[in-house]
Amino acid sequence: MEKNEFVKLMSFKRIKRIGNQKAIDLFTNSQLVVTYERSNYEISKMFDYCKSKKIHIISYFDPEYPDKLKKINSPPLILFARGNLCLLKKKLITIVGSRGASEKTKIWAYNISKELSDLGYVIVSGGAQGIDTYAHRGALNSSGETICVLGSGIDNVYPEENIPLIENISRRGLVISEVPPTESVSRINLLQRNRITSALGDKVLIVSIGRKGGGSKSQFRDAYSQGKEIFAPDPSLELKPNEGLINLIKENKIIPIQSVEDMFNFQIKKEEKGLKRFL
Repeated sequence: MEKNEFVKLMSFKRIKRIGNQKAIDLFTNSQLVVTYERSNYEISKMFDYCKSKKIHIISYFDPEYPDKLKKINSPPLILFARGNLCLLKKKLITIVGSRGASEKTKIWAYNISKELSDLGYVIVSGGAQGIDTYAHRGALNSSGETICVLGSGIDNVYPEENIPLIENISRRGLVISEVPPTESVSRINLLQRNRITSALGDKVLIVSIGRKGGGSKSQFRDAYSQGKEIFAPDPSLELKPNEGLINLIKENKIIPIQSVEDMFNFQIKKEEKGLKRFL
């Protein structure tokens, strides 16, 4: 991306009460582009910072921008990324869950992430403590690849405990965020991050949702609204917390699985059912 384009896009994005979609619409209006085509020192410095720190800047209009994100409500206007952008073109599965998951649950997430990585899938998660951390580690420890979607700036990692993990991912995988690189975390940034995490995955596996829901329930809502196939551990595995998952499984909004094989057997049955309907 060229510097002048970055300055224009960020100028639109920072106008109060203008969201990502409105900024995209404004940017494609040539008359309005001229109106905001003024130099912005702060944004210009941000561009220079990214270049000096080897941070990729990807706009909605760039060829590297993931097609999957263009299909969601309020697609990110700009993504900041460090690592291998080619991973965005590979087979992706999103694995997320509660920060306060039990040790048994975290180990299950680690193992299934490792298995999926061995099958050639890139694991997408959010870099948080708990399930996210174990999903990333499962991929890395199988010599696989993983994408971390942060709710903070790439150079202001939250949580701080995961800085070594995020640095490892940036070397061996990809770290992305719509938040400017040095910006700190906020609740709204964490919630908005979820729509990106679920959108990137071809399938979404939610390992745990507690009784109160929290961020994992928000992640489910985003994935469900995006029409994703959503999987979760079968309640018989007793992976805690799972109170929130049990209710969603009863409502037939989430597909229960016990193993990786179950996930792909569901896909096979779905394709066979579609073939019979066609015949």
